[in-house]
Amino acid sequence: MMLADVAAVHAIEVRSYPNPWPARSFEYEVTSSPASRLWVVEESDGTIIAYLATWLIPPELHINNLAVIPGHRRRGLGSALLRFALQFGIASGAGMATLEVRGANDAARSLYRKHGFVETGLRAGFYDSPRDDAIIMSREIGPSGTIE
Repeated sequence: MMLADVAAVHAIEVRSYPNPWPARSFEYEVTSSPASRLWVVEESDGTIIAYLATWLIPPELHINNLAVIPGHRRRGLGSALLRFALQFGIASGAGMATLEVRGANDAARSLYRKHGFVETGLRAGFYDSPRDDAIIMSREIGPSGTIE
């Protein structure tokens, strides 16, 4: 992801989350955060239709945000981005992948379980607008790990 992609990524973020990151957060991630790794999926005309934001802080790869524009959901883009990030984590020496997800976000929780994540903790009342718990999910990754 490049700085020029921030507006398109932020537009997807706003359409995907009830309490989206501000555009300046994506700008910071792209320009100033050495741990940040962000990727986008583009259509053939260059339109960004999905993105994934992570932090690589070995031995951990932390999944921050993953979103697909509404008209392109349920086509495997989220899975493809997640597999890509996990493979990146393995190649970068991470041994664990973690994330937080809204308790009410059944679709996301199902996606993460499909990719080997298990629920390992709870942050009660973590999210606002609307108020919700964060489910902490994690999975081991590494040279012997498999990405499905």
